[in-house]
Amino acid sequence: MDQGLILGEIYPNPANSEVIIPVYSEHAGNLSISLFDLSGKKVKSSRERIVERNSNVLLPVGDLTNGIYLIEMKTDEGYNLIRKLSIIH
Repeated sequence: MDQGLILGEIYPNPANSEVIIPVYSEHAGNLSISLFDLSGKKVKSSRERIVERNSNVLLPVGDLTNGIYLIEMKTDEGYNLIRKLSIIH
């Protein structure tokens, strides 16, 4: 794990239209985000450029149906984090 990068807890959870992913980094880098339904199907993906210091990545989720999803976040340095996300409209 890269000690220079910390991914905060996603919020709001449950979400309606978008989620925010707080990112704290000592250097710039890339963040890949994938959203999966509970059957394992990838329903959304995004690749974001992270700048130094504190950043918030906004991920629109208003187009997804109500339910439970898994959100996977990966960095180019090999850091990987999976969290559960609820969507309620």
